[in-house]
Amino acid sequence: VVALDIVAEYEVFGIMIPVEVTDDALLNYLVLIVEENNNTSTAEIVDARAFRHLGLYPNPAENYFTLKFGNNQVGSVDFRMYDLLGNSIYASEITTDVGYNEMSFDCSHLVPGIYSYTLSNGHQIITKQVIIK
Repeated sequence: VVALDIVAEYEVFGIMIPVEVTDDALLNYLVLIVEENNNTSTAEIVDARAFRHLGLYPNPAENYFTLKFGNNQVGSVDFRMYDLLGNSIYASEITTDVGYNEMSFDCSHLVPGIYSYTLSNGHQIITKQVIIK
């Protein structure tokens, strides 16, 4: 269990009054992203209440992959897959919540290669690539 502890002081009539608050509601929207490259790794905590790509695992994928993304609204997000020539090969609407979202995609029927995919919330588009082996 992780909680955000806030410790502050404010002054009333010249007297400092300490305030301590524990807030675990905000943490429903924070995501730790760890990226590993060869011998190094980086970590970043991001707010998933923004429309953003949070990762795809595994990549390269063989039978399935899991797409992780943040969203700033409740509603649907358009997911599309494209082949190397730009032909649309799959389209789906994903029902999302505010914050962290994920979806799994069965790619076992696809021939090996490099594919692009897009996520669109109606206002923004995210485009990334996945390798299917």
